[in-house]
Formats: sequence, C-alpha cells, structure tokens
Amino acid sequence: MARSQLPLFDEPVRVVLSLQFAGRDGTLPTAPGDGDADNLAKSILDAMNSVVWTDDRLVVSLSVSKSCGDADQVRVRVETFAANADINELFDAA
Repeated sequence: MARSQLPLFDEPVRVVLSLQFAGRDGTLPTAPGDGDADNLAKSILDAMNSVVWTDDRLVVSLSVSKSCGDADQVRVRVETFAANADINELFDAA
C-alpha cells in the first residue's frame, strides 16, 4: 500500500467524497453496477486507514455524492474538524 510522507491525521476529520462514473453528463449513476454510495464510501474510508489517518473512526463528518462525467474518478477532501465547532457547521460545509 502507498505511504505518504505527510503525517497521518490523528484527530477528528471531515471528509467530502465525489464519485464520478463514466456516463452522459447530467445523468445520475443509479444503475445496479454503479454501487451504493454508502458502501463505496466505506471501502474508500477503510482503504485510507494507515495511509491518510490512523483509523477511519476519526471521520466525524462525511459527505458523499455520485455523478456522471467523461471518466471514472474519485475525489477526496479531508480536513480537520475542531471539537468545539458548531454542529450546524456540518450542514453548511458540504
């Protein structure tokens, strides 16, 4: 597994996942082969253990979207999430 030279996150984080499937722009990937957003997210988060963070239990906020575009693509944004952050910030961020 690939290892980063950056230190692992070891504090609460917010994650935004964008899953793009090859297909006609403007359509939604809802075919059986496109997979469930929650299951795809789980696989991605598990794969990032010991690569991006110490453990995916640190993910306290998660936003997942699926769309169609020119090619398959996964985009991931990870940022720290302060313990004293306003809970309403979770709804405003994604």
